[in-house]
Amino acid sequence: MKEVILLTGAGQIRMAIARRIGHGKKIVIGDKNMENAQSVSKILTEAGFDTKAFECDISSRNQYRT
Repeated sequence: MKEVILLTGAGQIRMAIARRIGHGKKIVIGDKNMENAQSVSKILTEAGFDTKAFECDISSRNQYRT
């Protein structure tokens, strides 16, 4: 089973961190804008990383109660 990295926010800094520590790990990218999450996921996948994008808003408590 792979270790998992969870990125909350699909920004450039988080993408750089994922590139640095994500080798051999599953990278799950969450952002409140699904297009942003998918864009970062695509870039990292094309660079050889195992990624999954999803939509989430960590400022909303209801996101965690499902």
